[in-house]
Amino acid sequence: MGKMQRLVIFFLLCTSLCYSQDGIDFSKISKEKIVFEGVQPVMDEEFVKNILLLGIDITLNNIANARTTITFTGDSPYKYHYILVRSDLSFIVMEKGMFKLEYDPIHPDAIKCDSNLVGYVRYPDIDIKREYDDIIAMVNLLKDLE
Repeated sequence: MGKMQRLVIFFLLCTSLCYSQDGIDFSKISKEKIVFEGVQPVMDEEFVKNILLLGIDITLNNIANARTTITFTGDSPYKYHYILVRSDLSFIVMEKGMFKLEYDPIHPDAIKCDSNLVGYVRYPDIDIKREYDDIIAMVNLLKDLE
């Protein structure tokens, strides 16, 4: 394993990007869904930069949608996205459907029919501070690769 690959794996483990060994069936992870899959034959500097740029884009999208209660499909709040890079250099964009509840009975998207949750609004479970920290780390790593 080369120096660049070790650096990237360490970085992926410390941010919302993830690194995984083979053998895990990601389609069976509770409340998570594969959104996109890609394969890169060689771990080179261009691959690392592209993964980091994609990670920045996804993280900015998470921040922009942190308070989105209804998506264009109309069925649920925005779902948190992240990249998972496998040891065979394939990568997948995952979607995690975890939500937090806030009591706001006058919100138009407040739950109206479940007796235990009436008046609560479902928001994406996104930690804005961690997302900003991840962006800073990804930008710093991009600078180090230049």
